[in-house]
Order: sequence, then structure tokens, then C-alpha cells
Amino acid sequence: MKLEQFKEKINNINFSKETLVVINSILDRAIKKKEITDEEKKDLSELIKLEIEAAGIYADSIKEFSQALENYKEELN
Repeated sequence: MKLEQFKEKINNINFSKETLVVINSILDRAIKKKEITDEEKKDLSELIKLEIEAAGIYADSIKEFSQALENYKEELN
């Protein structure tokens, strides 16, 4: 996959705006050089891992909130 295609796919993912700024900066430099370094790959990987972890935490909190609402609803009945 070309770097431009990778950048396009990454930008279609619902990452935070802050993370996308950093990712796009890294990818823009790599596209300009027509290659990506191992350090840039590592940085991208770490950013993506952080976004995945954050999404998991968010999903867990929504699940817990939903369960709390269900429990409250049962208490009212």
C-alpha cells in the first residue's frame, strides 16, 4: 500500500483530531521523502495503539453507564 493510500485510510478512521494532526504530520513527511523510517513506523504504531486503548476505555464506560441506567430503572419499578 502506498503511503498516500495509507494516509487516506487512516483519515477515514474516527481518531481524535489531535492524533490525526500528528499522524498526518508524520505521513506528510514520509510522503515527501517517498519513504517511511522505522522510527516513524514506531511512532505511528504507538499513536494507533493509544487510540485503540482510548476507544476501548470509552466503550467500557458506555457499557457501565448503560448497566447503571438499567439497574436504576429496575429499582424504580
